[in-house]
Amino acid sequence: MEKFRIVQWFTGDIAQHQIRLVDAHPLMELVGAFAFHDEKVGRDAGEIAGIDPLGVRATKDMDEILSVEADCVLCNPPTERYDEIVPIRNRCL
Repeated sequence: MEKFRIVQWFTGDIAQHQIRLVDAHPLMELVGAFAFHDEKVGRDAGEIAGIDPLGVRATKDMDEILSVEADCVLCNPPTERYDEIVPIRNRCL
């Protein structure tokens, strides 16, 4: 069975738990990570989540992350960023 290709949207505390869960799941593969904060951009998603590198660099570039072929997006925006999610979601549809 093929792995589900997952993009993690945002990289805060909850998202870091999700990155670890995706990495540990035999049927999931992290293929993208969107970071809001500049200090996380360019860093490996695994390192952001406190695990070994996964070979997935966090990006803040909307076109780059939307070009990633994925089966699922895990989205955990901070409350103050909810208004940004609707246009992003619409762009994905």
